Amino acid sequence: MGKKLTVLIDEQIIQVEALAAYLPIDRIAEHIGVSPTTFYEIKKRQPKVFEAYQRGVAKAHVFCGQTLMGFIREKANTSLKLQATMFYLRTQGGWTEKQFVETKDVTPKVPPSIMFKVNEKPAHRKDG
Repeated sequence: MGKKLTVLIDEQIIQVEALAAYLPIDRIAEHIGVSPTTFYEIKKRQPKVFEAYQRGVAKAHVFCGQTLMGFIREKANTSLKLQATMFYLRTQGGWTEKQFVETKDVTPKVPPSIMFKVNEKPAHRKDG
């Protein structure tokens, strides 16, 4: 006899939608009492679960996007507005920030008179 497949009931599917906005899949699976692997299998087998999960994630994205755009639309120029605008442009507008880093050569300068070559006889130094 084969292994019994887990099927989520309507109440659990509603929970999946609500939790998808806040939790990663492994935590949702833990909440409903299955392994993450089993939850992925359930999402493949039960279109209602997949759709509920997608709706929950989308609702969270909409809420965060609306909040972000609220900060961006503020009349006053605040540091929060600047941060929100920059975040939006980096994540949605394809902007990148390139930094120019100037490096300084910190190699110690050794006078040539005391430098030695590897695998050769030591050089003699004249002090004087």
